Amino acid sequence: MLKQLPCAYASDDEMIGVCRAVRERGGFVSFHIWDEGDRAVESVERAIGFAAATGVSLEISHFKT
Repeated sequence: MLKQLPCAYASDDEMIGVCRAVRERGGFVSFHIWDEGDRAVESVERAIGFAAATGVSLEISHFKT
């Protein structure tokens, strides 16, 4: 589901660690939507989950209709 490099090889725990570090430094994370097909909702839920677990501000780009 994580198609963009280097995230394609990161575990959820690693992504949460990155999100925490970004939050601690006052930043935000921006994810390109990972899957625009059958797993689009799962992709968005996963990104929201990272933000909810860490408190980091989140932007998801490239939603399509």
